[in-house]
Amino acid sequence: MNELWSTAWYNHPMLLLFLLLIIFCGALYQLYSRHINIAGIMSALALCLFIVTQFIDGESNGLAIVLFIIGISLIFAEFFVFGLITGIIGVICVVLSFILMADNVTMISLLLAIVSFVLIIEWVILVKVLKKEMPFFKRLILTDSTNKESGYTSHDDFTYLMNEIGTAHTDLRPSGTMSLHDNRYDVVAESSFIARGSTIKVIKVEGSRIVVRNITESTDSVND
Repeated sequence: MNELWSTAWYNHPMLLLFLLLIIFCGALYQLYSRHINIAGIMSALALCLFIVTQFIDGESNGLAIVLFIIGISLIFAEFFVFGLITGIIGVICVVLSFILMADNVTMISLLLAIVSFVLIIEWVILVKVLKKEMPFFKRLILTDSTNKESGYTSHDDFTYLMNEIGTAHTDLRPSGTMSLHDNRYDVVAESSFIARGSTIKVIKVEGSRIVVRNITESTDSVND
């Protein structure tokens, strides 16, 4: 029975190349798709078929499966926690697992090189020509511009209060609260102390830090 399987169809290089192309090209296309599609399903099925056929004759060892699981885990870990180096190590582990699964190391290495070349072409078409992006990363990473030119204003950006005049809601020693347009803001006095009820003016804004100056005296002088 083993002799029959050893000369079976699954060891033909063209079939192995076909399976590897479906596995990797399908997986890459799935990464750039919003939903699970036929490419992803075919990639998973081809992977299962490849693993089963390479273990039929019992010559492959468990190290290949261990490396494959570690590689896939590292690739997924890169998406969540770690960095590029983790993904590179994961890809290396997956490639080594495929090499260990095959009977002919030279042949499988050549096939993987061909697949890598095709993957580069596919990636260029997806990203450069079709302008596709990975939906997974778009959910994890804020891609919109957050500068003022793009109309973005932080919740802690109080630059719009510059030169506004309000009232000290509490004593500023030197920090306290200012009342302005029926709102209250945490502020810091330019001097060491400003009494409650004083008229104050915003003279500096640094992010969420609002610096005010007491202008009660100058206002009183004008009134006199």
